[in-house]
Amino acid sequence: AYAAPGGLVCTAKALGQIYSSRLAEGLTNGQPYEFWVTAVNSVGESAPSRRMTATPRPDPPSAPSLTSLVSGNEQATATWTPPASDGGGTISEYRVYSASGERLCTVAASAGPPYSCVITGLKNGTTYQVRVTAVNESGEGPPSEWRSVVPNPAKPGPPRDLAGSTGFRSITVTWKPPADPGTYPVDTYQVWIAGDGVVCTVNPPATKCEITGH
Repeated sequence: AYAAPGGLVCTAKALGQIYSSRLAEGLTNGQPYEFWVTAVNSVGESAPSRRMTATPRPDPPSAPSLTSLVSGNEQATATWTPPASDGGGTISEYRVYSASGERLCTVAASAGPPYSCVITGLKNGTTYQVRVTAVNESGEGPPSEWRSVVPNPAKPGPPRDLAGSTGFRSITVTWKPPADPGTYPVDTYQVWIAGDGVVCTVNPPATKCEITGH
C-alpha cells in the first residue's frame, strides 16, 4: 500500500480473498493522505487500485484532574489541572458538569493554566457533585473523578426547651434537639456556664448533662 505523501507504507501477504494491512504509522494528524494498493506476483507489480483519501486524527484527551472544589455563597469554584495526555491533538476547551449531566461552565484552554471556573446559581446547604472533561479536535475525553461541595453549609439552630434541676452541689440540664439541624447531623452538644465556659460535652442522641462541683 502506498500513501501520498509517504510512498510505500506497508506490505501484506495474500492469505485469502480479503486482505488488510496494519495501520500506517508516523503520519501527521490533520493532514490528508491519498492511499492506493498494488498487487505483486513473481512477474511484477500491478497497476494501482483506485485512490482513497483519509485524514489521521488524534485520540480524545485523557481525563483532567479536578484538584479542588471550594464553596461560597450560592456558588462554588472548581479548579483542575490538564490531562496527562492531549491525545496527540490540541486541547481547545474544558467542560464542567454536574451529576445530572448539566454543563455548568466551559473554559477555553487558552485561559490557563491554572484553570478554574466559578459555578453560580447553587442553593446553599445543598450537596453538588462536579467533574470536568477536556476537548480536542477529536471530541470530548473521559471525565475526571467526582468531587462534592456544599455551598455555605448551614449551622444547626439552637437546642430547644432548655430545662434544669438542682441537686446537692449539682445541676442537671436537659434540652431537645434543634428544630433545624443544619446541613449536617449534629455531632456534639456543649453546655456552657457564664464565666466558666464549656462545662459539659455530650454526643447525640443524649440530650442531658449533669454538672457537678459548682
